[in-house]
Amino acid sequence: MGLPTNCTDHEAVNSQIREWWNLYRTDPMTLADIEALLWSFYVPTSQNGFSGSANLLQAHIVDDAKSKNALKPDFANAV
Repeated sequence: MGLPTNCTDHEAVNSQIREWWNLYRTDPMTLADIEALLWSFYVPTSQNGFSGSANLLQAHIVDDAKSKNALKPDFANAV
């Protein structure tokens, strides 16, 4: 599971954000959440794609959920 580093497929990045959000979090995701995560962890490339770090994105989703008490119980001991 997960995107390769420097993935350039915009829909794949959006799909991965949704998948990880739903996997780790109990709170509902909004379009603003997707946009904030996309623009925080991926930057546009000259090839009309995006470049970024899937590992940092995933870690942020988990850390943010923990800080908001929105982490699913199965991941209570996640980093």
